[in-house]
Amino acid sequence: MERILYSHSISVNSYRARLMLSLLNLEFKEISVDLLRSEQNGDSFKKINPVSQIPVLVENDITIWDSHAISIYLAEKYGEDQWLPRSLQSKAIVLQWIFFDANELNNGVGLARVHYKFKIGGNGETFQERGKKAYSILNDHLANRDWIELNRPTLADVSCFPFCSVSKDAKIDIDEYPNLRNWMERFSHLENFVPFRKIEHK
Repeated sequence: MERILYSHSISVNSYRARLMLSLLNLEFKEISVDLLRSEQNGDSFKKINPVSQIPVLVENDITIWDSHAISIYLAEKYGEDQWLPRSLQSKAIVLQWIFFDANELNNGVGLARVHYKFKIGGNGETFQERGKKAYSILNDHLANRDWIELNRPTLADVSCFPFCSVSKDAKIDIDEYPNLRNWMERFSHLENFVPFRKIEHK
C-alpha cells in the first residue's frame, strides 16, 4: 500500500496527522510542501488539494485533506475502538474535543503563534487571550482525570496536544496550567509518540 503525507515541519496541523500515523505505527512517505514559498498555492498542488492547505493524506486512490479528517479516517480504519469509539455516545464525547481544538485552540493559540512567530495578521493579544481561555478550559477539565475523556488516550487527546505543544510560540506560559502540563507529560510517554518538529519515518 502506498501512503503519502504532504506536510511541512512548521505546520501544527501537519504534526497532528504525522502524530496519528506514528501512534498507529503506520508506514508512510512524507513529502514536504514549502509553505514559506507558497508552494501550496501552485497549480500542481491544487490538483491534490483544491483548497491549497496541508496536510493531505493520499492512500492508494483516496485523497483526504484536513488534519482532523485525516485523523478520524486513520483512527477508524486502523485503530479499532482505541482512538475513536464505535458507540454513538462515546464517539460524540470525543468528537466535541476535536471541534474544540479546531475552534477554540486554533483560533486562540494557533493564531497567536502565527502572529508572534511569523509576524502575520491580526491582534496578537486578542489571540493570546483566546488561547489562554482555551488552555484554562482544558486545565480545569483535567483537574481530576488523566485523559481528556473515557479514562484513556483517545482522538480527543491527539487532537488537542499539538496546539498545547506550541505554547511558547504563542507566548503563553504552560506552567500556569499544571493539569494541562501534567497531561502533556503523560501523553509524551505514549508508545510511538513523536514530538513536534521531529520528523520521523517508519
